[in-house]
Amino acid sequence: MMNEDMKEKLRPWLDSPRIWLVTVPVIAITLLHYLTPASHTFHMFHGILRRLYYVPILSAALLSGFRGGIGTALIVSVLYLPHVAQRWSEIPSQTWEALFEVVLYNALGGLTGWLSESVRRQREALIRSDQLKGLGQMAAGMAHEVRNPLASITASASRLRKGGLADGIRDELLGIVEKESTRLDGVVRDFLGYARPARLVITSCDVNTVVAETVSLAGHNALERAVTIRLETDSAAGPVSADPSRLKQALLNLLLNAVQAAPGGSKVLVKTASGRKEIIVSIRDSGAGLDPGIRSRLFEPFATTKPDGMGLGLSIARQIVEAHGGRLALEDAPGGGTVARITMPVEGK
Repeated sequence: MMNEDMKEKLRPWLDSPRIWLVTVPVIAITLLHYLTPASHTFHMFHGILRRLYYVPILSAALLSGFRGGIGTALIVSVLYLPHVAQRWSEIPSQTWEALFEVVLYNALGGLTGWLSESVRRQREALIRSDQLKGLGQMAAGMAHEVRNPLASITASASRLRKGGLADGIRDELLGIVEKESTRLDGVVRDFLGYARPARLVITSCDVNTVVAETVSLAGHNALERAVTIRLETDSAAGPVSADPSRLKQALLNLLLNAVQAAPGGSKVLVKTASGRKEIIVSIRDSGAGLDPGIRSRLFEPFATTKPDGMGLGLSIARQIVEAHGGRLALEDAPGGGTVARITMPVEGK
């Protein structure tokens, strides 16, 4: 029973690749020390082996901090000191060098481990700081998006409670409540979609088909704004491994942005192009181009210049594309407007 408990405790330790990265070199160097004759002929070889001990000691310090560094140095010292004692009578001058080296093993292992832990703590603190900063920005953005519809709902409900309103006014106020409630639901849904993305259901799908279906979905919005969507597909574009519904969501976010940015009577060009290992989907509008004020924050949550925009569309689109192993980039188009490019790996590449 005791042996089984000990095995269970040691299993995570033995299964860790870090242990073997340190243990195997230490054992190999020690065996070479003891199997090589302690004579003037092999003096240089022993010197090389003695310095090779620094590799596992420093590796342990960098991987496991102070405990790993000083622990490995102590183990090396225990393994190496009998060999030093064996050489005492044969090469006394070199023995003193070896003893000094043992002291350096422990000093360097402990110091490097301590420094490694300090750097790791600082990095973790920076990550936590960035996370808290991002959380604060998201909370502020969420509060901003929720405040306006709530104010409209509250004002409308207050007027409705007073009564004595004409049927037309009452219907108008009820319409405001319904519209703003729907908007609130959309805000919460988009926020949850960004903060807690759904799992991908990966299948083999044709990019041209997904893009064509997305263009069809955006047709009504384009018609309302008198914008024409032009689709050019590359018949050579191969299949990709993707979640079609999620990929369509990312494309729709980008396409609706392009339609909203394009002036009435203009066109939005949607193209697919194939490469040897990648497929590119580009969406180009003829609007004013990227706003310099948010160019560096395009993919940050709630970064938007639209008065009725939430600023999560691009963040969600990039999140979806990167979850598929792809890339999303936005840049000013030659001659004006903006072009969004999604680059996806071809299936099996």
